[in-house]
Amino acid sequence: MISPMASPSGVAIVGVAMSDRFEPRTELPPSEIVYPVVRDALADAGVSMDDVLSIVSCSQDIYDGRTISSMGVNEVLGGYLRSESKVAGDGLLALLYGAARILSGEYDLTVVVAHCMESISDLHVVENAAFDPYIQRPLGPDDTVAAALQADAFYRASGLGPGDAAEVSARASEHATRNPRAFRRTPHTAADVAASATVCGLLRELEGTPVTDGACALVLASPERAGEGAVWLRGIGNTTDTFWTDRDITDTSALRHAAETASAQSGLTASDCEVVETAARWAHEQLMHLPALGLDAHVDVNPSGGQLGGCPKYVVGLARAVEAALRLREGAVNALVHAPSGIANQQHTVAYLSRERG
Repeated sequence: MISPMASPSGVAIVGVAMSDRFEPRTELPPSEIVYPVVRDALADAGVSMDDVLSIVSCSQDIYDGRTISSMGVNEVLGGYLRSESKVAGDGLLALLYGAARILSGEYDLTVVVAHCMESISDLHVVENAAFDPYIQRPLGPDDTVAAALQADAFYRASGLGPGDAAEVSARASEHATRNPRAFRRTPHTAADVAASATVCGLLRELEGTPVTDGACALVLASPERAGEGAVWLRGIGNTTDTFWTDRDITDTSALRHAAETASAQSGLTASDCEVVETAARWAHEQLMHLPALGLDAHVDVNPSGGQLGGCPKYVVGLARAVEAALRLREGAVNALVHAPSGIANQQHTVAYLSRERG
């Protein structure tokens, strides 16, 4: 369990931006996806790149089709002659890293940026590379196969089933219709989910996340640079579990540990939050995760539509934080943000955001 700070309440989110819409953009290089997002986040914060000396980027080499994927966007991040470091994980983990930089006292502003280009690669080949190369990889598994095995095991253990996941997907689609950044803007019903194409095992097409590209950025500030209207990071926790074949893939103890860390730091619980933004690449994952966060599995969350509305991997956690920050600016007081990553959700990061510093 990673907790690099006793309390991150001295970290403010002062600028946010996302791609205008998360959708396949194979005609553009990553730099042209990232630049407008960085530009808009800086403008939203009322600062220029000249004011920033610290950048934390988030991306995965294999999705960009190159090694050191941050180098493909470094010039538009402002990384030249500045301290830039890359996180090869979810964007919410990059937020944790950026917060640690602010709390170190070394920097009073840090830009955190995540991008992913899912559409430019063969996702099966990319995802298969994450598996054990000697035994598992030759069998051809990918993230979808692992998710299908997880869904089957979860349904057997919990008594829930594909109908419950279909309801989750239907609710997400209704919310996504009101979010201009979502890719999947046409609402569908639980019956539509059940009638959609089988992807693998019990998984149906409309239960999952569409392939998209995009970027997300936010600007973190010390209290001295925060100003009025800042959103405060009150708590953040991260836990990495063992490899997927070494654990019960229905177990959510790693998420519980991350949530407990964030709650202890912030003094908040899920019941204190008007906004909950949690990531799930497949609808059954949300049914698994909500109880571990202290919520009923069927509660209505993700007013943005969440990841099921369309949001690329590794961007999704930072995007959840931005969506929550926008709701807090509109009047909500507290928000819970969560995102997993890794095969069968090996790693979890949970954060509490608030209009009140605490």
